[in-house]
Amino acid sequence: MFGNLYEIFNYEDQYSILFYTFFCLRRLAFVYIMRLKIWGVKTHLSLHLQVFWLCYLIRVKPHINRQVANLYLFNEAIFFLSRCIIPCYTNILPKSEQRQLLGWIHSGVIGILLLVNMVYMVSAIIRNRRNQYKKKRAV
Repeated sequence: MFGNLYEIFNYEDQYSILFYTFFCLRRLAFVYIMRLKIWGVKTHLSLHLQVFWLCYLIRVKPHINRQVANLYLFNEAIFFLSRCIIPCYTNILPKSEQRQLLGWIHSGVIGILLLVNMVYMVSAIIRNRRNQYKKKRAV
């Protein structure tokens, strides 16, 4: 239905070809960062890593399909927003009511992420079925 991972990338651009390399390096760097002992350094470096990845996706646009590219960028932006919100669950916010409100906001953001992804999947399935039906009728 969705094909394989290799047919959705633009291979004419040299930086798009490096997508999987950058993806794996980012994951390895994230694992290394999470092994550090100082909490503030972990948070700071992981946010910088996520900003680098977002800048790469915005600048290079490695996906051919515009909908997939926008969905992927949206997912990464929500992940970045989550990475920014998580430190606020510590004692940065003095009142527990503020942390609870932030938790509800964070849950809402994750809910929006799930809703957008579900709508995309359902619309892709409907579009695929419609195309199959049109091909059957044409034959």
